[in-house]
Amino acid sequence: RRGTGLWADDVIALLDEREREVRVEHAVWGKKLKQVAAELGISYATVKRVYLSVKRKLVDYYDS
Repeated sequence: RRGTGLWADDVIALLDEREREVRVEHAVWGKKLKQVAAELGISYATVKRVYLSVKRKLVDYYDS
């Protein structure tokens, strides 16, 4: 285990550019995933897939 929590720099380092974009827009700015998709010009399904990938990476990182 790497500690008791994740720091912002740790999270950013885990994610690629698209994942960071989706994560920040949703988690920081509170936008719905459909709104993020529209603003980025990509499909809602793609945004959902990216967001689920982010969640898996964070869980994997925290559990390691």
